[in-house]
Amino acid sequence: MEYFIQSIDFDLWLNILHGPFVPSSGDFAGLSLEDKRKLSINAKAINILHCSLGPDEFARVCSCKTAKEVWELLQATQESDTSTKQTMIALGNSEYESFKKGSNETIQDMNKRFNEIVNKLSKLGKTYTTSEINTKILFSLPKEWHSSIVDLLPKCDKAETAHIWSSLYSHELLLRKTKEEEMRENLKLTNAFKASKDSSSEESSESSDDSSDSSSSEESNDEEDEEKAMRMKYTNFLKWKKYVKRKEVYSKPKKERLLEHGFTPSSY
Repeated sequence: MEYFIQSIDFDLWLNILHGPFVPSSGDFAGLSLEDKRKLSINAKAINILHCSLGPDEFARVCSCKTAKEVWELLQATQESDTSTKQTMIALGNSEYESFKKGSNETIQDMNKRFNEIVNKLSKLGKTYTTSEINTKILFSLPKEWHSSIVDLLPKCDKAETAHIWSSLYSHELLLRKTKEEEMRENLKLTNAFKASKDSSSEESSESSDDSSDSSSSEESNDEEDEEKAMRMKYTNFLKWKKYVKRKEVYSKPKKERLLEHGFTPSSY
């Protein structure tokens, strides 16, 4: 832009840098030819700047009255845009460096998310080589993808990125099939364990019932034995009592025994 304006008229460039002559009053009738020339140069400079701008930039500077104001506003906007661009590049680069495959993320979703980051950086002027992109993809995978990483890593320099994604998608299908088989096996083991546990519980319950019946029978037998023992003790007690009584009777003199039974000595 600088050389383009200077090639048209160097005074135009000086007018943009240092500002135009602006009359103190709005009356143009008393202007000299030199004053009119300076005002004409300012108008030409503004027109050249306006014609070189796009719709967005023109909307920002269309209200400026001098070429110097237009130029300074464009410089400030460019510096702001540059700062913003650098910030966006830094954020995008940080997102790129920290990129990892999600725990439940498919390869297709991972591919889409990674491409969004790379394309955003590319629009900002930040690009990566195919080898760098391929390496980043592989090192973004979790440890269960170790076999694919070992297989594809030596091919990063020559392989197309599309080939890397295709290989990873194939490996994902194999992993998915393996996990499904493991889940089926685990389900079988779980059902078998549950059935075994239920069977053990039933056997334990039956054993408990048998033990309970046996205990009840034993208790009943114990009660019967105890009752028999009590009857024997009572019978023995009666026998003992009868024996003692007879002993007391026969230990008395014959005369006393006859009197107790109603016999008198005379009758005897």
